[in-house]
Amino acid sequence: MNIGINNLKTIAGKQFLNKKFETDKIFEYLYLGILALFWIYFFGQTIMYPEGWPQINYSVIRALLIVYVVFKYEYNKDAIFDIKESILALLLLVSFILVSLSAGYSELFDIAFLIIGAKNISYINILKLYIALKVPLIITTIIGSQLGIIENLIYNQDGRVRESYGFIYPTDFAAQVFFAVAAWVLIRQIKMSYAELAGMLIIAAFLMIHCDARCSVTSILLTVIGVVSQKAFRNQRIAKYRKRFSLKNAYVIAVIIPYICASLMIFLCRFYDQNNTFMAFINSVTSQRLKFGKRTFDSYN
Repeated sequence: MNIGINNLKTIAGKQFLNKKFETDKIFEYLYLGILALFWIYFFGQTIMYPEGWPQINYSVIRALLIVYVVFKYEYNKDAIFDIKESILALLLLVSFILVSLSAGYSELFDIAFLIIGAKNISYINILKLYIALKVPLIITTIIGSQLGIIENLIYNQDGRVRESYGFIYPTDFAAQVFFAVAAWVLIRQIKMSYAELAGMLIIAAFLMIHCDARCSVTSILLTVIGVVSQKAFRNQRIAKYRKRFSLKNAYVIAVIIPYICASLMIFLCRFYDQNNTFMAFINSVTSQRLKFGKRTFDSYN
């Protein structure tokens, strides 16, 4: 009798787990589908999209996202936030709403909902979808720009010839390439081969020569350095140095750096002096950003 009851419990448990797994998968597929629509829409905003071509209705995507988030947390009890997650989600939503209202970019509201809706969604599947979607879109845009289907803008800035390859600006193209590279690195992580890293360096060289996209090129180079250093720390011959390095410290630094850099740029813009050699150099490297930032402070304080 006890054996029979135990078997029934086991079967019921398996059925429950299977049902839960199927439910989670359905919500994951729905989320990835909506996310793909957002990516396709925003990708179209960065290229010289030909007139007359069909476009995705943004209001429809936004409505789908809101319905998805509401339905997910109403129907799927396993996705409910705990207290800490609820507080974080509320702060996130309020922050994004306030910024979207002050900056005039309503899309930020949708990004907050995408983050909140991503609970229990595999980040690896998100990255794989990104690669599967963005790489063909980038390649298709490049081919279209070379065949004349999509307008290929070429900028000449003080002798710097920069090709856009169908994108609105060379940095838009370079950024899309870098994001695809970053997604691939996050999928592969320490398993990346030196051949893949060499390919990344070739991509960086191409972007530097044809687009002069210094920020994206620097980001790719830093990514390569980061992967190489991690592979080195896995090497048994330098195992004695591992204890001196902690990924937790790296994560903290990575979180703090944007705030430090943003604060530094605001400070430099506010007190920019073209007669200061150091500031003049930074202004030149950052494409006159300090000069224009200073102009903004002079006009609006």
